[in-house]
Amino acid sequence: MSFNKCWQYEVPTKTSQMVWRSLGEGEVFVTREGGKPFILASGQPATLKADAERLFAKRKLRQRLLGIYSVHPCVVEADALSFAPNGMAGFAEALRKKLKKPIIRLFRPEGAPRTDIRYVDEEEDIRLTQEVGSVCVLEDVSTSGFSAHEAARVLFSANPDLEIHTLSMLQRDEVKEDYQTGPGAIVYHTFVRQDLPLDVAGFKDRFPEIPVLVVP
Repeated sequence: MSFNKCWQYEVPTKTSQMVWRSLGEGEVFVTREGGKPFILASGQPATLKADAERLFAKRKLRQRLLGIYSVHPCVVEADALSFAPNGMAGFAEALRKKLKKPIIRLFRPEGAPRTDIRYVDEEEDIRLTQEVGSVCVLEDVSTSGFSAHEAARVLFSANPDLEIHTLSMLQRDEVKEDYQTGPGAIVYHTFVRQDLPLDVAGFKDRFPEIPVLVVP
């Protein structure tokens, strides 16, 4: 199977608004005590982070998002699912069960560099990667596209002929051109395209209605 409808698909405004509202209801936007910065997967320091794992802990919101993801053409048309580790592992597994679709499992060891992504089961996951023609890499929040691109790099190492698209809940900045052209390129899709400030003060100024939690 290849991506046909996915190329030109535009997320309905109502769906995009529902995902954005879910992110707020899920209290995914966090800042650290004392203003200590996070280091995003892109390498950028930021005092505002979107922690989608908090959303998945809320059953109603998780079920809502599973329903939204399950009808997107990039998910429907893919031969197999994968994900940008580690935050999407649980959600990807739930989506696999809902759709009865194969999944290629990846992980990043605790404390390892962002580029250290591995197969969970080298024999089984590599075999599946080599058998399929298209993969949808699931992602929660993307900044520059780095995490999905690194996951795709691992998949391409086992099967360079793959067609890989990625689908995030939120794209908070521009995807780097290098990730979308040339060898190892993938196609990026998102439910919400929203430029977000890296600093929490800027976020609160632009989106005063959305709560920001303070975490250690």
